[in-house]
Amino acid sequence: MVWLRDLNCHYPLWESDTNQHLDFLPNMIQPLLDLLGMYDMDLALPPGIPIYETCAGNWTHSNNVWISHLGVNLVTSCDTTPQIHPPNADHLPIIMTIDLSIPQTEKPPMCDFCGIDFNNFNKALKTNLAGFSPPPSPPSRISTKADFESVVFLLTSSIQQTIC
Repeated sequence: MVWLRDLNCHYPLWESDTNQHLDFLPNMIQPLLDLLGMYDMDLALPPGIPIYETCAGNWTHSNNVWISHLGVNLVTSCDTTPQIHPPNADHLPIIMTIDLSIPQTEKPPMCDFCGIDFNNFNKALKTNLAGFSPPPSPPSRISTKADFESVVFLLTSSIQQTIC
């Protein structure tokens, strides 16, 4: 969550040391501080960044940008940009960059089954199956869960080994 607002609120948490005389009365600032705490918001725009120039030429930090605590690491930059100050505007523009990239995982290598020579594959599979304990001769019915799991493991292992 991101909050951007020109609140005209001055408070030591975000105002520069030279503007501590602009501090708001506790009953005026407390509702905002309560909301910031309730929603676990952190300053995205660092304290003391000049934003607004008063008629006396004093720069204050009356605008603010807050971001939820969980998103604060996504902010790569947040600053004012005096170079693009619009004409007749008394506030500097705030430029914030947020990294919303989605981490990519590497795809595991995949087998190409389209170009497989199944005659060679079947020969290799027979060899791999024969490498395990001799199969029952003649084939018999699987009657227990343990026998079933053993045969499934044997077959799966043999197929995986042949694929590799």
